[in-house]
Amino acid sequence: MGKPSTVFGIFAGVGLVAAGVGLGALTVSARRLGISAQSQFARAVAVPLMFPADERGHDRLDAQIAMDRRFATGRPPAYLRRRFDLREDVVAGRVVYTLTPSKRRNDARILYLHGGAYVLKMSVLQWNMVARLSERTGATVIVPDYPTAPEHDWQEAHALAREVYLRLVDEAPAQKLALAGESAGAGLALALAQTLRDAGAALPSALVLLSPWLDVTCSDPDQVGLEARDRILSIDYLRRAGSLWAGELPPTDPRVSPLFGSLRGLPPMAVFAGSEDMLLPDARRLAEKGRVEGAAVTLFEYPHQYHAWMIWLPGFVPEAGRALDQAAAFLLVRM
Repeated sequence: MGKPSTVFGIFAGVGLVAAGVGLGALTVSARRLGISAQSQFARAVAVPLMFPADERGHDRLDAQIAMDRRFATGRPPAYLRRRFDLREDVVAGRVVYTLTPSKRRNDARILYLHGGAYVLKMSVLQWNMVARLSERTGATVIVPDYPTAPEHDWQEAHALAREVYLRLVDEAPAQKLALAGESAGAGLALALAQTLRDAGAALPSALVLLSPWLDVTCSDPDQVGLEARDRILSIDYLRRAGSLWAGELPPTDPRVSPLFGSLRGLPPMAVFAGSEDMLLPDARRLAEKGRVEGAAVTLFEYPHQYHAWMIWLPGFVPEAGRALDQAAAFLLVRM
């Protein structure tokens, strides 16, 4: 048997060759799909590792909620304090975070509502994405830690988001304020805009909806085919989470499924969706509904991208950075 150093060298060499072959295969497949190698690594390696195919549905939802309650805080990571002024306020008993760029800043503001199937707290990945959106726009971003299911349903979250929004409007014109959110947070943002319109309140200048979840019934037939390609979401998982969020409301009520509400009179919307996201039909239905009802809905559909790809290290994955660039440009024109 050879010396340990020789054996180690052999294994190390084999590992390097295997890694090189793997990277080469990723690069080739990325070119074939017309996406970046970084994006292909995320969709083919990182996402499957984080979301195993055999962990879907009710069991995964219960496990994620339990893990979230045990370890998650929802707080912004400490390293953001090097680039932002961070403030914490309490509104209706909940913490509301305010993130302002330390350098390039203006008087624009974004009320951001995070995703997580209405059951999870905000993650580091989401905070990183919000920080990059703030830096791209120079806007202050306000992030409420809204109550989630199953301990709460839609009512308290809607009340908190509305209260935070109205306080912001009291401080400065609504024309300098936008609503944004990803996944479930995008659904909450659209539902809030509809509620504000119906109440005759001043409306924000724009909405940005990233991989929006707009129909908690997951009733679109196209979602069945997409489910097989989506490594993050499943119909069973979302329907149960949506039921917890709806509480005593019918799941088709616009307050929990805003796709069933009217878009008339709402501000311009930018909607981002990936072709491998099970929620793509929601985005397409929203764009079509906007066309029929005379609402300005711009759909940015990204080929071969997965659910909420824009939160996956936008400084590393070009497609994530590009989506945030487009979202920022959309907001800056209107704010």
